[in-house]
Amino acid sequence: MAKVEFFYVGQKIDIYCNENDKLDKIILKFSQKVQKNKDDLCFLYGGQVVNTNSTFISLANNIDKKRKIISIIATDNYAGKDSNLVMENKVLKEKLTNAIKKKEEKKTEIQELKYKLAMTKSESVNQINNLMNTIEKKDEEIKQLNMKLKNNDLSDIIAVNFISNKGLVNFPTSCKGNQPFYEIEEKLYQNYPEYKGRRNFFLYNGNEIKRFKTINENKIKDGGVILMTFEE
Repeated sequence: MAKVEFFYVGQKIDIYCNENDKLDKIILKFSQKVQKNKDDLCFLYGGQVVNTNSTFISLANNIDKKRKIISIIATDNYAGKDSNLVMENKVLKEKLTNAIKKKEEKKTEIQELKYKLAMTKSESVNQINNLMNTIEKKDEEIKQLNMKLKNNDLSDIIAVNFISNKGLVNFPTSCKGNQPFYEIEEKLYQNYPEYKGRRNFFLYNGNEIKRFKTINENKIKDGGVILMTFEE
């Protein structure tokens, strides 16, 4: 006999099962016990979303296999927030694509102007000077576009989701891989100011996150779930 400990809204709820039982069956028992639709809940084990097609024995790590107990965090599924975040990232990446397209169009215009310049050698000096001035302006426009692209690089944007060990926090947000974690933590406190100033800890995949290291240095991936724990 094995046991799954579900932590949901500050409660610990035990569901007993066989080691070869699928998580889908175990989660269904839990959902019936808390009188919630399982599709309205999110289940996390080791900082990752649970694959409901897995069995107890295939999901458990080596330590949990020996003690025949796994602990799963259950939270309400805020799909609307996640959908808004995905849409926000999509809009930002579309802006990046449009900026790159404009840059390529400017390059094409310059090539056409250079061709016209070559074809008008017999024309007056004023006409040639005008074309040269136009080319210089277009070159400057490309430089400005390059600066904007450099300052607004969106290719490194990822989505993360903060949750708390007692189900009191659920905060999806976006960030860049080269951002230090404390900047993302500050965004959390803007939405949950009651936790600012407290001694909070953050875990990803069971490892404590270093505040002054970047998202990439903490090895946080796109769609990562960050568990927030705090002292009472």
